[in-house]
Amino acid sequence: MPKAEEIQVIIELTHHALHALRAVSGKIEAGGECVPENRPALEALLGAVAPSGSVEGVRADSVWPDGVDWHLSTDTEALLDRTGESLRAIAGATQGESKFPFAYAACSAGDGGPINPDGMDKWILAFTARESLERLSGGAPGVRVEAGGAGSAAFAQIGAISGALRRAGKGSVALWDLGMDASHLLLVTANGVEGAAPCSVGLNEVFEAVRAALKLKFRGAGARLFFNEGYDFSEPGPRICSAVGASLKQALGLLPHPEDPPALACIGLTGKQAWFIRDIAAAAGASPWAPDLKKLAGDLGLEFANDAAEASFSAASAGIFELLSARLASREAWNPPWIEAEAPAAEVVEPQAPVEAPEPAAQPVPLHAKPKPSLASEGGPAPPPVAQRPPRPAAPADPLRQPAPAVFASAAFAPPPEPAATAPGASDLPPPLPPRAESARWQAAPAGSPLAKPAVTALPFEAGKIGPAVPAEAAPVAREEAQPKSKVGFYVGVVAAAALVFAAIAIVLDHRMEKIKEYDLEQQEALAHHLAEVRVRGTDQSRKEQPEQTPREAETAISATQAVATARPTAPPMPEVAMPSRRPGTLVVATEPAGASVSIDGAAPLTSPVKAEGVAPGKHRVRIDLAGHESVELAAEIRSSKTTDLGRVKLESALGTLELTSNPDGLDFAVRAATEPAGTPVRTGRTPATLADVPRGDYVVTFSRPGCHEHVERVSVARGATTPINTRYLDGALELASDPTGAWVDKDGTRLGSTPLVLHDLSPKLASFELTLPGYDPTPISCEIQEGQTLKITAKLLRRDRVFEASEVKTPPQSYESPEPDLSPSQRKMGAEVLLSFVVQRDGSVIDVKVEKATDDDIGRRCAAALSKWKFRPGTASDDRTVDVRTEMPFKFPAANP
Repeated sequence: MPKAEEIQVIIELTHHALHALRAVSGKIEAGGECVPENRPALEALLGAVAPSGSVEGVRADSVWPDGVDWHLSTDTEALLDRTGESLRAIAGATQGESKFPFAYAACSAGDGGPINPDGMDKWILAFTARESLERLSGGAPGVRVEAGGAGSAAFAQIGAISGALRRAGKGSVALWDLGMDASHLLLVTANGVEGAAPCSVGLNEVFEAVRAALKLKFRGAGARLFFNEGYDFSEPGPRICSAVGASLKQALGLLPHPEDPPALACIGLTGKQAWFIRDIAAAAGASPWAPDLKKLAGDLGLEFANDAAEASFSAASAGIFELLSARLASREAWNPPWIEAEAPAAEVVEPQAPVEAPEPAAQPVPLHAKPKPSLASEGGPAPPPVAQRPPRPAAPADPLRQPAPAVFASAAFAPPPEPAATAPGASDLPPPLPPRAESARWQAAPAGSPLAKPAVTALPFEAGKIGPAVPAEAAPVAREEAQPKSKVGFYVGVVAAAALVFAAIAIVLDHRMEKIKEYDLEQQEALAHHLAEVRVRGTDQSRKEQPEQTPREAETAISATQAVATARPTAPPMPEVAMPSRRPGTLVVATEPAGASVSIDGAAPLTSPVKAEGVAPGKHRVRIDLAGHESVELAAEIRSSKTTDLGRVKLESALGTLELTSNPDGLDFAVRAATEPAGTPVRTGRTPATLADVPRGDYVVTFSRPGCHEHVERVSVARGATTPINTRYLDGALELASDPTGAWVDKDGTRLGSTPLVLHDLSPKLASFELTLPGYDPTPISCEIQEGQTLKITAKLLRRDRVFEASEVKTPPQSYESPEPDLSPSQRKMGAEVLLSFVVQRDGSVIDVKVEKATDDDIGRRCAAALSKWKFRPGTASDDRTVDVRTEMPFKFPAANP
């Protein structure tokens, strides 16, 4: 028996699936997957993994609710927003005006570890309404969800996928968080999460597609059928998934483009819905993520106790393998807990009354409000776009996340009024840095008002570190009449105290703004180098387009650009360099076949043929994708005001052709993936057949012939090639003899000949014949014809007038007249036993009486004499004719009591 502390039970509960396992010292002994609504399967699974579970139920180690939103940090957020307060504010800000309690979980996007406040790596954040998380508590009877005690299941799935890709050294997976109304896609690579994008496809849309494809009346019926483990979706599956595949393909296009198209995995389903992942991936031009579970478990330091345990899981259970491995190794990676948070409070701003106060001599401008020069105003091109994840749907406006100007609490510290006329070039300057959601605002409020706030608070990334400052007393409102002279000192003290507060806050601001300033300077330097390269290329292009330009003018432009690139980082302004005017151009591209998705520099795809106007001059990357075809990447150089035509691009098919033939024709066939030889067929039909749209890969083809053994053939389909596959059923032969010979051989009412008889060209299956001969009983023969072999059989015929054994007759003889043996009184008291055998003839008379056993010979003879006088109703054969039957009769005479 294993020790109690060595037993590990892992439970993962999502809004539509439960995954569970029991392991002893890293060896997985039992477990599996089921839909919580299937109560018998749920009880059986929980009983298998936790047979001694408590009355309250087993505890869920990780959960995943419906309606989760995702946010992958930008570079700026990764630098500045790394505290719990910042993450709560980002999650809460998406609620807009609808404030409700929520829960969130976050970790490093690269290695799944905790977010280090002093780090700079990107992080991934998931958040949802607390009500959605609480609904899981009653979703699976026997499983309890403890507040704050369960991890986030999707993160464990990310960790398992990323680890598998890292060990494989290649590939990427689009992990689909499929909710009821909407969903998200996460691009997972060996480096963790590298992209996140919304997807309009939800389970409700899938249920509606099931209803429409199967012509059901209600969507609820489609939902129940979708999770029905026994229904075969091999035929309607492609139709269902084609209805939603286009939306999924569009969402996949919003993810960063890896070297190879990502495989598709899903959160919240079981292996019983593998048909859906397979068919929806095919509809979106992708492939399902199908890891080798045995290898995946081995890489995590786990093993399966037997093949039955391994067969109980699918790729959807990879998350619980990651949780078990992390628990055994005491790792925190990819297992952040759900953290509950209250609804963000709505900010109330009341009208502010002006307060009179002495005007200070001078007021310094806050560092964060200092304007920075715009690169566009320098006469150069705008900086290149920074590669980020695709934009998420816009959330409702939230006052906590909107930039707002600083409003001072006292007129004595108000900023100088704006000048009436704007200086030349001032309109080109960018606005000050907007504060984050966590940053407080300077607000004016009457003295003593409950809404009065400190004059200055911390910067965005210091909102959780610096406590509120002690508010300075607001200056009293000036009156019409002159105040007594004795209160002048009081006002001077108030002004001095306020000045000290602002001086202290300014020191804090100076210190905290150094990081932002350094980061801005680094970005300016990087942009300056990029601008220099662009302008050098522009100068070369201008030299080609304008031959009349003198070398001296070109050298002047290049030297000015290099001066920008080599500028000292501490110099905030960028040197203004003149640049030739460059107007957008037009890109034209067509494909064969048409209808392909064409994306320029990763932008939203267009459908070919494409005429894209307004493309910036320069080199661009053009990617062309079409389901069932190889992706193509081209380089296009756009010239100012010119049209660049890439011509008609012929797309190579990524599919192969499978030709199936058989001998004889008309055999049923089923094509399955080689990795799932007993799974649902991907194609079915009848030979001969040509399948022209088979994805490349290895397959198993099963041929069926009625009454015969199945033929199984393996085949590999190559891209753009035709692969033939043929099967041949070899006929068998039968040599049939009889004793005596000359019997007629009949089959299914057809006379084939008389024995001895040789039959050729027989189908390799179970065959039945009947042998008949006058004076003999009909004799049935059943045998299995072997494929390509000759079977020899000799049948023994039985005469019709023979004496039947008792076991051969349909009805045994029954006596109706039975005189008793003539025994003396002393013989009847001897306790004698006699066994006689005899033949009952067709007329019911008895002949051939024999004494088989007797305790007394005289008594035996007397019993035989009496039996020869008995009368019987004769026995009948199987065809109801009367026959002679040999049978036995015992006689027993009990001994008299002394």
